[in-house]
Amino acid sequence: MAPKRKTATGPESPLKRWMAPLRRALALTGGVLVVGTTSAMAVDYMRDPHHLPLEIVRVTGELRHLDKQRIEAAVANAIDGNFFTVDMAGIRDQVQALPWVDRVSVRRVWPRTLVMDVTEQQPYARWGEQALVNVRGEVFAPPEGKGPDGLVRLFGPEASVERVVSFYREAAARLAAAGLVVERLGLDERREWHVELEGGLELVIGQEGERARLARFVDTYPLLLDDPARRPARVDMRYTQGFAVSWKTVGSEGQMNKEKGDA
Repeated sequence: MAPKRKTATGPESPLKRWMAPLRRALALTGGVLVVGTTSAMAVDYMRDPHHLPLEIVRVTGELRHLDKQRIEAAVANAIDGNFFTVDMAGIRDQVQALPWVDRVSVRRVWPRTLVMDVTEQQPYARWGEQALVNVRGEVFAPPEGKGPDGLVRLFGPEASVERVVSFYREAAARLAAAGLVVERLGLDERREWHVELEGGLELVIGQEGERARLARFVDTYPLLLDDPARRPARVDMRYTQGFAVSWKTVGSEGQMNKEKGDA
């Protein structure tokens, strides 16, 4: 019968104790290196413009003054990068700068599409000779001042846009109640309010108290129509206790009489 082999049960050698954690550290480091290398390869792959290129550009939104196909072509030629690296902010700014564009958002659609949701400017009025005002009272300038027909014309110093638009909204509602339509309204170089109404009647309101003076004109206007042989051509409301009226004789083109009326 073979003798039994004795098993060493004594204390572990210092070298063996030192090597064990070293082997674990090397194994962990190797795993980290593999993960890091794989991640770097993935990043390089995503940055390569030949991988996952954007091949489709689509514009959505209800557009009347903008051409979707022209926007899509312009953006497609400007794309620098692939699905992951395309400059979204740059594309958005490029489209935002186009005439008639109010707002735009850009998003990716996997795996190769860029979608732009475009909101077109909604013109509310004309401003000066070439510009327009949108529904929020912001001025924008379309090419060659083009815009829909029939818009009211507003004017004034550049810094007065909000004030002019606000007063126009009030004035248009008040005058409409009297059957009058505003064609032109604004502030002149002396900051005095002028209103031109459909049919040629000019209303001068002055610098101050424009709302009270406008209300006084609306109350007085029916009295100016009592004489069927003449119609007011110009009404000056800058008087404290009254107003001045320039008349035109009905059927007599160009003939004017000036009188001063009382409020």
